[in-house]
Amino acid sequence: MGAERKTDIHGAKGGEDKPKTPTEAPDSLRSIAIAKMLIAVGEGEFEGIPTAKDIYLDNTPLQDPQGNMNFPNVK
Repeated sequence: MGAERKTDIHGAKGGEDKPKTPTEAPDSLRSIAIAKMLIAVGEGEFEGIPTAKDIYLDNTPLQDPQGNMNFPNVK
């Protein structure tokens, strides 16, 4: 290794005598993010066009048997 070395760090407060009062900035960040993905994994031949009931995300179909969308923002 090497010889141990000590370093002293010194500083002096500059500027005003009183510290500035902290403020919280308004939440004004905006983002528009759009992702388009097409991922298809299948085994064997498909019979007809798959519907939203046939497509699964994380073992959950896009559409339940009653016709309700499980992921409303997925088109």
